[in-house]
Amino acid sequence: MNLNHDSMPSPEDSIWEDLIDRAIEGTIAIEDGELLERGVVEHESIRESYLRAAHLHACLRVDAGLHAQSLNSETGPSTGGRPTRILLAAAAGVALVAGAWLLGYQQGGDESPAAIAQTEPDTVARVKETIACKWGGSLLPTLEGSILEPGMLDLMEGMATLEFDSGATVVLEAPAQVEIVSPMALRLVRGSIVAEVPESAIGFTVETEEGKVIDYGTRFGLTYGGNGRAHVIVFDGEVGVVDRENPAERRVKGGGNTFFGPEQQYQPDASEGEPDRGVLNFEAWEREGWRVISTREGRGRDTSIRFQDQKSAARADAPLLSCKHSSFRQTNERHVYLGFDLSSLPGDHVIDTAELVLQIEPTHLGHAAVVPDCTFKVWGLLDQSLDEWDEDRIHFGNAPAVTQGTVQLDQSALVPLGEFVIEQGVASGSRKIASKELVDFLNSDTNGLVSLIVQPVGSAAIARMP
Repeated sequence: MNLNHDSMPSPEDSIWEDLIDRAIEGTIAIEDGELLERGVVEHESIRESYLRAAHLHACLRVDAGLHAQSLNSETGPSTGGRPTRILLAAAAGVALVAGAWLLGYQQGGDESPAAIAQTEPDTVARVKETIACKWGGSLLPTLEGSILEPGMLDLMEGMATLEFDSGATVVLEAPAQVEIVSPMALRLVRGSIVAEVPESAIGFTVETEEGKVIDYGTRFGLTYGGNGRAHVIVFDGEVGVVDRENPAERRVKGGGNTFFGPEQQYQPDASEGEPDRGVLNFEAWEREGWRVISTREGRGRDTSIRFQDQKSAARADAPLLSCKHSSFRQTNERHVYLGFDLSSLPGDHVIDTAELVLQIEPTHLGHAAVVPDCTFKVWGLLDQSLDEWDEDRIHFGNAPAVTQGTVQLDQSALVPLGEFVIEQGVASGSRKIASKELVDFLNSDTNGLVSLIVQPVGSAAIARMP
């Protein structure tokens, strides 16, 4: 396409749609990108068209890699019996956590064709670093090194570090929406941030609708959710907290934490039973020849246990299964137990392909900035007489294959089936185990019921938690 870059096409010209599409797809030429930048800066209608297209493109980008990879996988040969492809899926979302709590996600980023700004903007910060970021529509540039004026940023996935002209550094953890106010102020609309404030920026303030945090030279984390409840954790130094309902400033020092905002928090109604997360399209898998078995099916069950609860069970109907390792506080260690009912398979079945699929869900707690990449190991329980554990009564004191009084598993009672890694900042998508060990373990079953354990492994550099 040949364009005359010396003259500006009419804002109603269809050429702008083509330029916007190519800019978002990353195929636009430099000259065309400069023309589009002029159009976006000078015409509100073109600017709105670009924002709509960028937002739509971001929403349509989904993590289809797992499905595509599974559909393209080869089915190995089997000997005797009816060949079966089986996919195991937990009914609840799995919050896979190590150390503190985990938020964030995967590769990418939807950038504007150039830094869209006024001729001489009042710049207050820059984008210092991005990790696996996907952005919503924004008039502010989001490439690393971009200079930022006051305005809104909407981080849909990943982590981004902003460096303010005052010297303050703020890490955004998706999903997060913030308004850059000045070199000394940021407004957190929703999500989580970690702020590090040197002496030059003492007094740096992070505001929410319910109150604000004033930094006095420290490192702190702030999480603010849609229910209006805010949680402040001070890693080092000291902050002041001003609650809208209680305007008197209160100080919180390193190692401490506090809440402000409404007291009430959402709790699922027990009468509703375990919610259907709807995170996997079972029908799509089944159309491709998979036999999908969920922990909700038949005698299936799922739950997570916490080391602190030696005699009391976790809520079996909780919408999330929490798996966590804490190198700071052993009592927060959490393992996930999964039970799958295989009795619905044909009597002459031979499983030749099997996958365990876990859907990652954000906890909306804590800070990925203080947690490294985390590894999780999946085990199969060998003693089939222990498969009848009760998801309403299981705890660290009676759970199968737990070395009593410790967070360790008795590996002699288990078979390793595989492991996976959740990268720093990841909080969505899926992880799977597809191994020969899993196939052999399922084929060795004789009672129609199998038990799997998900265990966090390794250590994590974590924040001091309540």
